[in-house]
Amino acid sequence: MTRRPVGFTLLALGLGWLSLGGFAIAAAAPLLDDRMSVRLAIAGVGLLYGGGALVAAVGLWHMRSWSIYPMRVWGAAAVLSAGVPALLSQEPPAGWIVVVGALLIVTVVLVTELYVRRSLARVAVAA
Repeated sequence: MTRRPVGFTLLALGLGWLSLGGFAIAAAAPLLDDRMSVRLAIAGVGLLYGGGALVAAVGLWHMRSWSIYPMRVWGAAAVLSAGVPALLSQEPPAGWIVVVGALLIVTVVLVTELYVRRSLARVAVAA
């Protein structure tokens, strides 16, 4: 049996907690705005975020190679969530704020994916 890297444990636990936040946002979406289209958009992003994070957490916990794909779904939902404040406010934030937020999220997701890929490759070679 291969030992799970500490980084995988921390990522899995973190993604598990983040999934709860995604599902909470999806559940609270009807309370956030009166417009149905905005509620559906927020609920959809919340469900993608929560579902992607939960499935990625389980995959990382079990050190499965497919865990990268739900991490990408989680990352895409996180990037989409950078635009949620623009949906909710009367005065949308400056475009550069949304772009910088999305770029930060993309950077974190790419670095995390690189770490997971390299760690899985090392575990596969050692096995």
